Amino acid sequence: VAATAGVATVVSVLVANLRFGLGVLAGGAIAVANLIVLARIVQAFLGKKGNTAPWAIIAVLKLFLLLGGVWLILRSEVVSGLALVIGYMSLPVGAVIASLFGPKPPEEG
Repeated sequence: VAATAGVATVVSVLVANLRFGLGVLAGGAIAVANLIVLARIVQAFLGKKGNTAPWAIIAVLKLFLLLGGVWLILRSEVVSGLALVIGYMSLPVGAVIASLFGPKPPEEG
């Protein structure tokens, strides 16, 4: 996901301009941070080690921070919404690329 965001940022700077590239970089950074926190939350719920209530609170906080942060960025017009969306698209695109071309899990048998 981070590599996809990096490639998208470089291409955006070359095709558009630096400000658009910074928007793509911001969207990619949000996507990477979102993925890291989401992975920890899922791991905590699936592991069922200890109390999962704090992770539920963290999940709700993550949602509010994600939506609030994006709203603030768009409201301030620091970067364009399109650039932010293109950067955030590195999350699904990177996940698909990783699942298609990444290491395969060991087969159980």
